[in-house]
Amino acid sequence: ASDQGKRVKALILEAPLVSGNSAIIHTISGSLMPRLNGLERLPLAYYWLPYVSKFMFPFYSPGGRQGIKSAASIPNDMPVIIIHTENDPQISFSDSCALYFALKRKGNKNAYLIRNKNAAHMNILNYDYNGEYKMGIIRQILIKHGLLQGTKTYTQDAADDLQNCSPYREQFEDDYNELMKRERRHTWLGRAITLGVIGAAALLASRWLK
Repeated sequence: ASDQGKRVKALILEAPLVSGNSAIIHTISGSLMPRLNGLERLPLAYYWLPYVSKFMFPFYSPGGRQGIKSAASIPNDMPVIIIHTENDPQISFSDSCALYFALKRKGNKNAYLIRNKNAAHMNILNYDYNGEYKMGIIRQILIKHGLLQGTKTYTQDAADDLQNCSPYREQFEDDYNELMKRERRHTWLGRAITLGVIGAAALLASRWLK
């Protein structure tokens, strides 16, 4: 794992899956599943709907390790470029904001957040009328960190572009705190369910062995 970490010089994350639980709720509430719209507003839906989804994804563990916790494993000197649309129908833009905050809070000064206005989920820049311009920003970031050959652009516009991709982390603190609070509850719920299943199995086994 350490050797692999040395080979990876940067991360470009397009609509990253920061939390599977959050993605499930966001997808159900969006345009992709109109027949299920409204379920996410039921009491405690964030905690039981992911378990209902296990019928489709049996190996998914709602109480397992979520992507947001992987931020702690990313080196602080590694450039991380997060690209996400504000109207993504599958993964909430606020999840990427939470990831950006987590990276910045732990000391990564090379984290960037590029936001788009369209509603695409993947191949985001292909659906952006300004996609080539934003690809240019990504190239400038990689050149800045010595990861791509080219000439640095020292114009004021280029400096403003990079500054816009490095927003103040404080504005995303609520996104991070809310996501982490929900995921901590999911962790405890998952442990409780596991202990309950083990207890029930032990009880059945003891009765069967009598």
